Amino acid sequence: MANSERRYTMTRITDRDIEQGLQRLNELAARPLQAYAKDAAGLSYSQVGNFHHSAAYGGYQLVEMWNEHGGIHNHGGFGTKRELLTRINAMIDGLGAAR
Repeated sequence: MANSERRYTMTRITDRDIEQGLQRLNELAARPLQAYAKDAAGLSYSQVGNFHHSAAYGGYQLVEMWNEHGGIHNHGGFGTKRELLTRINAMIDGLGAAR
């Protein structure tokens, strides 16, 4: 097959790709790496400021832990995994440009 005949194939976006992007975003933004942690008594509490993803009905969205009761702030609505990773990478690029 000649180069002009090749078709572009997209790579699959995996959960690992999303998790690695979120890890990098939280590190660059100096945010907690996990959405929830446990205190000395073993009780869970939310870590305000953490970026993580939410999934429902086949869609994915970027969310930020907004308060100590587990409330979240949505950053852009539901979309595909590729759209989510694009949004994460855009935030990482913005943080890099701000430095």
